[in-house]
Amino acid sequence: MSWCHQNTCPYGKSFHLILSELGTISFPRRAFSENGVDELFLFCDASPEAYGFAAYTVQDCHSCLVFSKARVAPLKRKTLPTLELMAVFLAFRCLPTILRSFGRFSPSEIHVATDSQVVLSWIVSGTIVTKNLFARNRLRDIQQMSGELGSALGFVPSFRYIPTAENPADLITRGLTMQKFRTCFQLWCYGPSWLSSGSAPWTTQELPCLSRRSQEIVRSSWNAAILHGEESHSLGKTVPGLVRALDLFIDSDGLIRSGGRISRSLHFNVEIKHPILLAKHHPVTRLIIMDAHDRCQHLGVASTLAELRRHGYWVPKGRQAVKTVLASCALCRKYNARQVMPPNVANLPASRIELEVPFKHTGVDFTGHLWVKEGDKEVKVYLLIFTCLSVRVVHVEAVPDMSVLSFLQALVRFTNLYGIPSAIYFDNAKTFLGGGRLFKRLVLTHDYQQKFGSCLIKFCPIPLFSPWVGGVWERSIQTIKNCLFKVVGRGQMNYFTLLTIISDIQRAINNRPLTYRESAETELEAVTPNMFLRPNESPGLHLSLNDADFAAHLPPSRERLLRTMRVRDQCLEKFRALWYNEYLLSLGERPQGRSRVPIWNRLKVGDVVLVKSPRKPRPFWVLGIILEMFCGEDGVVRSARVRQGVGMQYISTH
Repeated sequence: MSWCHQNTCPYGKSFHLILSELGTISFPRRAFSENGVDELFLFCDASPEAYGFAAYTVQDCHSCLVFSKARVAPLKRKTLPTLELMAVFLAFRCLPTILRSFGRFSPSEIHVATDSQVVLSWIVSGTIVTKNLFARNRLRDIQQMSGELGSALGFVPSFRYIPTAENPADLITRGLTMQKFRTCFQLWCYGPSWLSSGSAPWTTQELPCLSRRSQEIVRSSWNAAILHGEESHSLGKTVPGLVRALDLFIDSDGLIRSGGRISRSLHFNVEIKHPILLAKHHPVTRLIIMDAHDRCQHLGVASTLAELRRHGYWVPKGRQAVKTVLASCALCRKYNARQVMPPNVANLPASRIELEVPFKHTGVDFTGHLWVKEGDKEVKVYLLIFTCLSVRVVHVEAVPDMSVLSFLQALVRFTNLYGIPSAIYFDNAKTFLGGGRLFKRLVLTHDYQQKFGSCLIKFCPIPLFSPWVGGVWERSIQTIKNCLFKVVGRGQMNYFTLLTIISDIQRAINNRPLTYRESAETELEAVTPNMFLRPNESPGLHLSLNDADFAAHLPPSRERLLRTMRVRDQCLEKFRALWYNEYLLSLGERPQGRSRVPIWNRLKVGDVVLVKSPRKPRPFWVLGIILEMFCGEDGVVRSARVRQGVGMQYISTH
């Protein structure tokens, strides 16, 4: 129908007649004075066609309509109690808007009245004995909005029953003619006549749809306070079942006690045989449970529950309540916390999977001290291990101590033999011989800057408590120690004997095969670290002294030199191919036993953690807070920066 089309609807004339008569009606514009609002009344009602509410302010025995809203019933047919509940829900949705319009004035009391005893029973008891999920959700929303208003205003709305004849919201939902509206005009503009009397004479008749307890709540002034407490949720099915199960009664002091089944026992006193009933989620109950937990020396749930009952208290679903409280005990969490499950092993770094110049990427670590004879006395000697991360070559230096000067002298001897590395990796864990701070102080010394300041050597410490990150040199240290124990045993040796033994062990380790070789494979020698470090050690890679030209003291011909160099390059390429195809590919397998969904990824910045110490028992472990988390290339958290009471630490979970 267009705007210019004439309306032929049979109700059109009646509608135009009502519009013409509206001009003869005037509404009062006064709502309340600057003295503020005493009370705010919300009257709710519903019918199969519509639902809505009307809001009235009361001030100094004067009432006035301030807000009204109605909605058409949903197309999907709903029961009348559900529509009545939707009317109360609509009133709560509009209540913040009404209060904001008052500005700095706020009512001292808010009353929500409905003529539906079923809805009133739902709201007061907090339960709906029906499978209507829509009604359950609306009831939950009403309770939530009522609690939010209580937090903002300092009180919660009260719920009342009003007969249909006195409910002004009934005019919204039923529909009425203009003549009938003139008759009910005073009711609509000012509400029921008792609103202006100063005290609302709420009905005293029986409410058959409500339980006796709900009727008392409706008629009392503290019903809204109980609505959001634990008692309102237990007024439905739970309280009768609990009363029957525990045989509850009220003693002479007004305390609720349990009759129980052990009243004939002569072993316990009356306080234990008839314990006091405690609310499961009440703060006082939480304090009593924590006190019982302290008295039983922080034992488990069963001991705490037994201690609680020995002191004459009974908590519904006690085991679950105690378990919930004990979960927040800081001392128990510190002693019972499980270790974070580490993620799968990360990918190998580029320094280990690329064949480069030996010792370009070097791992450094100290061993424990050894005793050597020096005249008539014994002195300590430390071993400094240099390990190539790519070809696994090792170099061992003996130093008198772990000072900066001794390390610098060993580093100079090392660089004179193999050149200056581009990066040095070291273990900075204080539990592993305390060598970490040595390297941190090293780069700041004048001697280091004078000797290696222009070389731009990159020092890379591994995370704390993470020896597996430096597994390359840790494995080399273990091999060297095993060889020393087997060769030296309990014998005594002087310094030069130690150097000779170390030289033999170093050569043996550098000649170990890097790959597994079958007994039938005799075409090529096994790939060893020395083949990349000293390729001329193989007799097939240099000119033979048995050659006729060498025997005649004649220089070799150019063709023979070129042929020898080509053979040498071919052998090196074969060894290079063997390193990639056999050694590197054998490193692709990941160790088993790691979690695929690590709990570590559930941690976040700001979480408090317990830092495990390898040297101290659990009571001496310190707490820390996560400041920063670092992820690997796969997006999995691999390490974190943790602040402890003793300082900043960099902890890994590789």
